Amino acid sequence: MENNKYRAFTLAEILVTIVVIGFLAVILMLVLIQKTKEREYKTGVKKADEKLNEALKIHNALQGKGAGDYLTAKDLVTELFKRRLIFADSYVTEFTSGDCAGGELFTTSDGMIFCIENYTSDGIDQEGTICDIFNTRPCTQNEDAPNLWVDVNGVKGPNKLTTSPKIPKDVYQFQIYSQKVIPFGEATRDIVYDVSEDKDSNKKN
Repeated sequence: MENNKYRAFTLAEILVTIVVIGFLAVILMLVLIQKTKEREYKTGVKKADEKLNEALKIHNALQGKGAGDYLTAKDLVTELFKRRLIFADSYVTEFTSGDCAGGELFTTSDGMIFCIENYTSDGIDQEGTICDIFNTRPCTQNEDAPNLWVDVNGVKGPNKLTTSPKIPKDVYQFQIYSQKVIPFGEATRDIVYDVSEDKDSNKKN
């Protein structure tokens, strides 16, 4: 009668298998954590866009004033945004990423940090002037420069400016017009307006 011999796994082979599985699990977990953070960044910047524009609309409805009616960034923050947003006492002395050095800071109760670049408005809401009521020019002397930054997760890292919609970070750029705030730069625009998602949907269809 022929004896059947069965070959079992050695202890070394079992240990190697466990190590490989553990290594793959760690990589998967890190990827999932990163994706979760990226979704939080995207949700945060959309929320920031919504709350800033809502503040401008409410203020205009109640006071009949737009951003162009305030001559400086400090006036704009003090008289408009701090009155219309759920504001938290400022706990930072400078903006997290260094992109808005020396600007006017304010924080909201959800931990977002906003910084408005210092500027001087001409205080005239007419077409062609700085920050006019027709929303054709932003509230800054150089209309090609962003004048508002937001760090959507506050002092927590990475505190880096988002330069690609595919690799979102926590800092974003906006421009303030008389009665609206708009995303500045392709990366911020694509995320706020879901441009990347629309492109991907079109490719699948």
